[in-house]
Amino acid sequence: MAFVKGQSGNPSGARPKSPEQREFEAKCKEWCRLFAFDKLKRAVESHNEKRADWALEVLLDRAFGKSAMVQQIDAEITANPGASAKELADGIAGLIGSEAPGGGPVDKPDQVDSGK
Repeated sequence: MAFVKGQSGNPSGARPKSPEQREFEAKCKEWCRLFAFDKLKRAVESHNEKRADWALEVLLDRAFGKSAMVQQIDAEITANPGASAKELADGIAGLIGSEAPGGGPVDKPDQVDSGK
């Protein structure tokens, strides 16, 4: 059978799974879930602090979802009438401690909330 663009190669879809196959897959998923949880639990109880921290983070991420990374920047902005777009971009880059467009890195740790 030649390939016809826009036409499915399997028009009737996948064969339905038997009840035995669905039960087997469900048991496999349950076993894997229990096995993985047991491994993470043992890692949390480990004497290796880095490994325990990593495992605890993974467990918490699975239980509650990953936390959002939030960064707050406090800055005083004053209007500068007549400033060019480049001057404004350089000023903003200086406040957040990043590289200004078309310029080199701006390193002003005292102006960034985190100090980095």
